[in-house]
Amino acid sequence: MDLAPGCWLGDWIIEAPLGQGGFGQVFRARHATSGAAAALKVARDRRDLRLVAVEHPGVVRTLEAHLDHDPPFLALELVPDGSLRDALRAGPLPAGRALAVVTQVAAALDHAHAQGLLHLDVKPENVLVDGGRDLYKLADFGGPRPEADAGALAHSLRLTGDARVASTRDYAAPEVREGAGRVDRRADVYSLGVLAYELLTGRLPLGLDRPSELAPALPRAVDAALEHALARSPERRTLSAGALAADPAQP
Repeated sequence: MDLAPGCWLGDWIIEAPLGQGGFGQVFRARHATSGAAAALKVARDRRDLRLVAVEHPGVVRTLEAHLDHDPPFLALELVPDGSLRDALRAGPLPAGRALAVVTQVAAALDHAHAQGLLHLDVKPENVLVDGGRDLYKLADFGGPRPEADAGALAHSLRLTGDARVASTRDYAAPEVREGAGRVDRRADVYSLGVLAYELLTGRLPLGLDRPSELAPALPRAVDAALEHALARSPERRTLSAGALAADPAQP
């Protein structure tokens, strides 16, 4: 189904495209009766739409779910200022803003982890920005529960040719990429550590460089916090997202 401005999906009228990925497309839309704005995530297959209720200020809200519609779609809270990927095109973020992002995303992750839910796709594209209110919201929530089989996740990452998932590999914990054992909340901590490193330095942590070597103004506490978050072994990794956010904030 070809969708364009003016098309209807249920009671929603499409206004403009917002983006696309391997799952399908995202559009800005307006409700025909209430006039409310939303982002419609339209999938080619209903299996590509993950529906998980995580009620938290740091998580993009699902307004409506139409999984049996043709095509299937979700109506999501519209966050106005794009994603962190857009913000990173200009280079690293100021340290204070980066810490605000990590703190807010960590709070959302801790809330979900307390309910036994994982995200498993924390990356700049999935953190949306409300610049006017200095808010950062985690999108695409709907990962498996902690007893998820890491082998199945790694198998999926290896076999897909989707560029969106190829990008995900850079943020995935080693146990997710390699299918080694069980996956728990520490996999999300690792991904948050990669995100924090990139926000502060403009680069992915692909070598041995400490953040303060790439951005000398950063305190050494950042180096230690990210070293713990990015430990290859989950047993040596920071235990919670909130602990990662708190470490570099300590005086």
